Amino acid sequence: MEHVTDVINRQTFERVVRDLVVLEEEREEILSLFPYASPEREKVRKAMDGYIAAVEDYLSKVKVDDAACNGPAEISLVLINSEVEVVEQRTQEVFCYKITHPFNKQSNLGTTSYISPVGLGLLAQKVAHTVEVQTPGGSLNFLVRHIRMPL
Repeated sequence: MEHVTDVINRQTFERVVRDLVVLEEEREEILSLFPYASPEREKVRKAMDGYIAAVEDYLSKVKVDDAACNGPAEISLVLINSEVEVVEQRTQEVFCYKITHPFNKQSNLGTTSYISPVGLGLLAQKVAHTVEVQTPGGSLNFLVRHIRMPL
């Protein structure tokens, strides 16, 4: 596994931990949105398990420095509530997404739930990695160009 060298402030660290706790608390409610034993449910369950493991690993390696920037943190892993800039490799079109919880009441243009096809594809991806995302409109190949965690 790659060594994480991200340096974040305590506020950002606590937000990532809080978002992880919310995911774990809402896990069964989120899975109940999918028909029992369906392929979609299994895909979301696996993505959630993988995400939890990736975030726990990330948190064990990240450096917390209270002197770190007080603005949005530049991070190397797509996390819930992070803002992700991607480039679709075929068209070179740039997209920006904010990955949110499915029960987020503040849906805005550019937000996507982590259980949506794009959210599932991007969750726990790293900067400079390419990921294929299957959407209802077809397959997209995204290069993750930039990730930040807003305050």
